[in-house]
Amino acid sequence: MQEDDWLDRMQWLPDFEAEGKEPTEGPKKVRRKRLRRPSSRTSSGGLAGLIGMLSPWQRFVLALLLFLNVALLGCMCLVMTGRAVPFSP
Repeated sequence: MQEDDWLDRMQWLPDFEAEGKEPTEGPKKVRRKRLRRPSSRTSSGGLAGLIGMLSPWQRFVLALLLFLNVALLGCMCLVMTGRAVPFSP
């Protein structure tokens, strides 16, 4: 949650403070605008919204399973085409 607090503070800074520049005009009433960012609580629909709602460890496990699935499919294709022969002496 510390990362969210840092991001919220950066969103409320005026543009010149967020970019690290000095203001070129005299002291005026600085209008602060709130930037919109997608919230993790609202889903954007589809597969991207479903994956976005997962916690980091769940996303890691999903990526690992997808990687192993593709690797196994590639090995099966190599064996079926005769390019690799498993357990041959």
